[in-house]
Amino acid sequence: HGILIITHRMSEIMAISDQVTILRDGRKVAELITAQTNPEALSRHMIGRELRAGIVPTQPAGEQTVLSIKQVSLARRGRQHPLEQVSLDIHQGEILGVAGVEGNGQKELAEAITGVRKISEGHLAYQAKDIRGWSVRRRYEAGIAYISDDRHGDSLVVGMNVADNLMLRDFRRKPFSRLRVLNHRAVQKYAAQKMAEYQIRASGTTGPMTPARLLSGGNQQKLIIARELADQARLIVASQP
Repeated sequence: HGILIITHRMSEIMAISDQVTILRDGRKVAELITAQTNPEALSRHMIGRELRAGIVPTQPAGEQTVLSIKQVSLARRGRQHPLEQVSLDIHQGEILGVAGVEGNGQKELAEAITGVRKISEGHLAYQAKDIRGWSVRRRYEAGIAYISDDRHGDSLVVGMNVADNLMLRDFRRKPFSRLRVLNHRAVQKYAAQKMAEYQIRASGTTGPMTPARLLSGGNQQKLIIARELADQARLIVASQP
């Protein structure tokens, strides 16, 4: 038998393939013998440039506390608490990682911070303000952004186009609307700028009018990031980034 596997996972390519053909922007850019190449070379062909090491922070985290969680719990489900007595602080300029096997409260914590879930116990303060009663929208407008691990269930309306998905958060503010009437020209211009800035590639020539469901998974994710990393974002909650 001949087997064709389509993947971007380097471990799969190196472990089971004999030859590798690499596509970028719809064109074949390389054809390699697997035993004669390595993951670094494959990455270079795939993205079109050298893959650099991660960014090293140049400044230490500040002293200002952006988010303070004290003894936060969510309502019990059967015999278990999805989140029980969790406390942590995040400072300005700090990146805090929350680790654990999937299903042990990480998503619930993200949803408690962003307002998707209401906490049953404890205190939740953002920039020294009690936000327990704040809605999802109010938290976002105050600077709390959310990149969910479930792009279809939480983050996109796949039947809507790219421009409309970029507006899900901001359709009520200027210059995108005035007196509740959308300014479609401003929306289209903004969407085109974001697509260029985040390299969101859509099939065909429809650009911002392309339905989100027609984007690849990676481009759907870039669409979400382009929306959530807005100018007003001060606290970014990224689940499974």
